[in-house]
Amino acid sequence: MKKSIFILAISTFMVGMLGTSCKSDTAKEAEAEDVVEATHEAKQDEAIVEQDKALDEMSEQKVTDDVNAEWNAYKAETEAKIKANEKLISDLKLEIKKADKKYDEVYLKNIELIEKRNSELNSKINNLKVSSKEDWKEFKTEFNRDLDELGKSIGDLTRKDNKK
Repeated sequence: MKKSIFILAISTFMVGMLGTSCKSDTAKEAEAEDVVEATHEAKQDEAIVEQDKALDEMSEQKVTDDVNAEWNAYKAETEAKIKANEKLISDLKLEIKKADKKYDEVYLKNIELIEKRNSELNSKINNLKVSSKEDWKEFKTEFNRDLDELGKSIGDLTRKDNKK
């Protein structure tokens, strides 16, 4: 009895396995179509990714060209400001040499510091290599601030000179 129940259970299990594992031709065709469709979609996705890469590269090149054009214009503008600062500094030095009045050492040191800072800014603008738009914006903000501070220092120095 145990043996017959065991054989019946195993037979039922085997029939169930065979029934579920065997597929009809339509099921096999549907599965094959799914595989072909998935392969086609993967190829389309690869093509889209390649197009996106090409567009990104073109966009990056345009940004680089725009940044370079902006950089060249900005460099010319700041070099003009630096040259104007150099002229003001040389005028102050010339005035000191011509003047009969004595200037204190602090005033003379301030002129030297301003001259040094002006030449540092000139070196900074001439040695910069633009690598990205973010770096360029950061540099421009910092450089404008430094240049404005230098202009203010020169202005303060000339006002002090006029008061003497």
